[in-house]
Amino acid sequence: MNANLKKFLAIIVIVCSVAASGCSFRSESRQQLLTISNQVARALASCDFDELETYIDKESDVNSLDQWEEWNARLTFVPGRFYEDSNSVNAVKMIADAITYELYPDTVKISDNSGSIKCVFTIPDYQQAVQRDDVVLLDDFRSALFKKVPLEYEVTLNFRQKDGNWFITECSDIMNVIYDFTNYEYSYIIPLKDLVIGSQWIDIPYMGYYEEMQFIGYGIQFVEGTDYSGIYCVIRYNGREIKREYDSNYSTVDAFEDGVPTENWGYDTYLATGDYEFTFYDSDGNELVSESITVYSY
Repeated sequence: MNANLKKFLAIIVIVCSVAASGCSFRSESRQQLLTISNQVARALASCDFDELETYIDKESDVNSLDQWEEWNARLTFVPGRFYEDSNSVNAVKMIADAITYELYPDTVKISDNSGSIKCVFTIPDYQQAVQRDDVVLLDDFRSALFKKVPLEYEVTLNFRQKDGNWFITECSDIMNVIYDFTNYEYSYIIPLKDLVIGSQWIDIPYMGYYEEMQFIGYGIQFVEGTDYSGIYCVIRYNGREIKREYDSNYSTVDAFEDGVPTENWGYDTYLATGDYEFTFYDSDGNELVSESITVYSY
């Protein structure tokens, strides 16, 4: 083999080695981009700002520190600056918890230190749900939210490579799109009945057999912080209303009130024997709880 041929073959080997090395590098870089893009998309879909922040190239965004702090506050989902109360938080979390995503690996593009990939985020159709005037209760909002075909937002995740790591650029633009639902007002209520956590008779020592009673009390407990103004309790004796009390979560009846049926045994006055029923209602007349006891005499 002559010298020129040896040189030519050596050059071919070097070129092939460089090409193979370049292909290997691009393949490795592509895999890194796929991995990081999946992590970023998952953080976006999970509304996990703490996780997302670790992947953001903030130098590529024009957002100020205040704007990043605003996103953090919006995605924390607590009552306060952006959400009126716990019901508003529950409504917006219904949307956030249902966000999904799909990446399209065949759309990956890498050029020098830049890369991109297409991603589609699927979000419940909150836009039509918030426009419905007939939706008042939180449960109704849930039904309306998932009744329609979900919204789909196709975005391009752009990345920049620094020191061997990929960081997402222009992230605020994507957040403005998929987190648009945090800009809406969600004024829904939970039925008061769903906030009742218990009930009990008051100052009655023995449950099951009641005799010579001069006082009966009954109350209900709500989730802490519940506004139960407007509720009322109707007390019935043998099916006939004898008393009604408003704006209290407990109600009482005793033998010394006007209009209360009584019996005199010896020198004392007692509640008349019979059935006493306590029924609590919300301000719209919907029954919350109802219990009854029977009073006996010797």
